[in-house]
Amino acid sequence: MILNSSKLNNLESYDFYGADMVRDNSFLELGYHVFQLRAKMSEAVGKEYSLSAVEVEILAFLDKFSEEDTTATEIERHRNIKKNTISVHVENLVQRGLVTRRELCGDRRKIGLALTDDAREIVDNYRRECDLLGKKLCEGLSEGESETVKHCFCIVNDNAMAILKG
Repeated sequence: MILNSSKLNNLESYDFYGADMVRDNSFLELGYHVFQLRAKMSEAVGKEYSLSAVEVEILAFLDKFSEEDTTATEIERHRNIKKNTISVHVENLVQRGLVTRRELCGDRRKIGLALTDDAREIVDNYRRECDLLGKKLCEGLSEGESETVKHCFCIVNDNAMAILKG
């Protein structure tokens, strides 16, 4: 079990807010649907630039974490893409001049990845599509409700990360 059941004292017998969202898979379904939408969006952006959806996701990840020393391992961990798949796509991105590689901390085994200026248009297009998707997902919500949802998801995400860390 991922949770310490002795601390929770037979959680199954309690009814509390949030439990039903986990039991009826609302979180899983929402996550799955958003994942599908992002995949379609990545595919559409990729088509414009003759890139695969995975390559667009790699570019987006490198853009998001541009201030850090980003490696294939980090992409694998956060995007759930197998390392050998990342290697093939990164090689294509390097050949096209969209990504550069560099040694990190003088260790030839650790290779950092970074976007080039040529990738900027693609990443900006991806960001615009993300913004549009976010607006469409929040249609019907007031600005305040939208901010509340965002705030709640941040808290739930932080809680999930804390549970995973143990």
